[in-house]
Amino acid sequence: MNLLKMIYSNVILLIHLCLEKVDSKTLLSYDDFYPEYVPDRQPWNIAREVCHQRSGTLAKVSNTEEMQKLNNFLRSINIGQPVWIESAGLFQKSGSPDIYMLEFPKRPHRKSARLRYKFPNMEALTVCTHLQLDPTCHGLSTIFSYAIELFIKEFQLQARIVSNEPVQLALLVHGLNTTYITSFPNDASWHFVCASWVGNSGEWVIWVDGRMVGSGNFPNSTNHIGGDGLFMIGQDQETYGGYNNNNNALCGNITQLFMWDHLLLQTEVQSMEKTCSPVPSGLFFRWNESALEIETSLQTRRGNSPCQGSRSQPPNQILISGLNQNFSNKTCVTFDPVSGKPINDSCWTHRGSVCLVPKVQLDFDFPGTSFFSKVSSEFHSKPDTENANATFFSENELTRHISLLSAVLRVLDSNAEIITPSDLLYLTETIEKATQLNKIGIPAELFKSMIRNNLELVSRLIDPNMAEKWEDLKDHPGPLTIIENIDKQLWILADELWAEHQSFTMSTKSMDIHLEPRQLAQVSCGCVFKPSVHGGQFGSHDEIIIPESEMQRVFTLGHKEVMLIHTYYSNLAEILSRLEVKTTAEQLTDGKRHHTGQLATAVISATVRDVPRAENIPVSVQYTLSSGIQTEYSKHATPVCVFWNIGLMPGHTSAWSNKGCRVVPSPLDVTSCFCNHTTNFAVLINYMESRWSATEESVLTKLTFIGSGASLCALLVTLMLFTVLEGS
Repeated sequence: MNLLKMIYSNVILLIHLCLEKVDSKTLLSYDDFYPEYVPDRQPWNIAREVCHQRSGTLAKVSNTEEMQKLNNFLRSINIGQPVWIESAGLFQKSGSPDIYMLEFPKRPHRKSARLRYKFPNMEALTVCTHLQLDPTCHGLSTIFSYAIELFIKEFQLQARIVSNEPVQLALLVHGLNTTYITSFPNDASWHFVCASWVGNSGEWVIWVDGRMVGSGNFPNSTNHIGGDGLFMIGQDQETYGGYNNNNNALCGNITQLFMWDHLLLQTEVQSMEKTCSPVPSGLFFRWNESALEIETSLQTRRGNSPCQGSRSQPPNQILISGLNQNFSNKTCVTFDPVSGKPINDSCWTHRGSVCLVPKVQLDFDFPGTSFFSKVSSEFHSKPDTENANATFFSENELTRHISLLSAVLRVLDSNAEIITPSDLLYLTETIEKATQLNKIGIPAELFKSMIRNNLELVSRLIDPNMAEKWEDLKDHPGPLTIIENIDKQLWILADELWAEHQSFTMSTKSMDIHLEPRQLAQVSCGCVFKPSVHGGQFGSHDEIIIPESEMQRVFTLGHKEVMLIHTYYSNLAEILSRLEVKTTAEQLTDGKRHHTGQLATAVISATVRDVPRAENIPVSVQYTLSSGIQTEYSKHATPVCVFWNIGLMPGHTSAWSNKGCRVVPSPLDVTSCFCNHTTNFAVLINYMESRWSATEESVLTKLTFIGSGASLCALLVTLMLFTVLEGS
């Protein structure tokens, strides 16, 4: 029996070894990458850094087929000059040992890796790792941070990089930090770094490349580091698991991180430096890809261990930004579209480049529906070639969002009937996420491209044909939530356009958008916005006016230049009425009464924004809207001027409100309103239904006439009797 168990165990072990070997020989397919051309002419090291900022790498070719694909891509965009690539043959993984590495780009970035490990209370702790820092990324770099809910800076190691000076390290425990200790040269090489702490004595030690560079004692140290915490690589946690200050993020590469539950001896650290294997005694965490929860945009790679000769760069190991002291004498690889082959060139030559971004980085968490299966296919097969700037710009998050919107629009135009309610919710969230994208340094034209795609998507989602799709989302605000997000995006767009005082106009079947910079003076004219888009049920009387007196008041308040933002949505009344959406508007005369009404007009808005102050200025407006709803004769219709009141406070939902608005005299076929603020305006119709049917009303009318006639006759008889009696 024991013999069978031994044979069984050996077979299982052999299977695992075979699977590992098969996996280690896996080649990366060129089809797994998405090519992006970068036209900026720059040295090889800068070109490579740009690709890293896109969460990708410089293009790599390893065989004739991949060279042909790269050549076809360059010819398809009419590029005939050589471009930088990584090198030939680098799609193959490095030989044994096959080490998993994390590559953190230059700041600012929001990339990190978290350890999937449940930490106990630790009376002592040692963390060792191989580290390669970017010498050009000055300031603080957080190598790792361990936080517990009661104490954010429980255990942390930071590096400080100053130009032309050695790197300094500091250890933080329970929020207390050591002085910054000169540790190793700022030479873009790999270094083996260890940090230890003992609870009962407060002793701490920092080693670099096998030698002790600093030690000491923390006063009043507690006897343990708290358990159940979160260990994060590459970011300084400002809250438990959260980080906003990207200026302290790690700039560089990290690999082979290990942890022990005691203070290592210096002989043990020196042994690990020489033997390239961790000390087994007390080792409770071992570097393992499956134990890491990695941000999807964080670049990873595999390569030879940097352990042996850590102070010199391994020949096939990537250098940060391609920098070292002999870089100017090196040759790098370009790809020539004319010959279709790689050629060598000086690394300092200024050329364009091609980045390869892994498609796994380009994927979104799509719902598993038929609609998004087509979107995913469209997204990968047809990049957004209509917006060339999106391909050229290095802000990968925004360009991916533009490409996603383009793919969604193509699928909606070709096969909109397959969309589901869950798809609508996802698209609503997609529009909302656009307001959260990083806009720093993004060209205005690129941001306008994203806004146009968002507006095109909104136009399709609020089309009356989509009403049936929204019906299953009765508890969701639906189209009006989308309008709120578009407002926020237009405020951001106004800020982007301000630098060059640009205007922006866009019209679709369902909406009209206009942004215009305006200089104010002591005598300022009023502003009138008449939309060019009208739904079939509306006339051409719709408009919104900011009176001249209001513009003068804005000037006297110190606002010399403003951006006017106007929106008009023509189909919301139709789609909301088909959804049988019941809205409420609070009556000014009775704050306790609420009357059910129906949206009867288009939705129009005017916003006055002071861009330098990043604020919207409250002004009074007058708007006129024509109703598209025909009421039944049995109903008495009363118009109510309303605005969409966004529920900004927790627990408050958005709804129509008439606070600050009133009806003003107007022709019969339209409703004019005055409001003492700006937002999205409309007109609700309040209905008072008769309690009787048409037949019953006819009978009651006749009875009323008969009863009134009889009463009149009786009154006459009474008067005559009084006259006769008085005469007698």
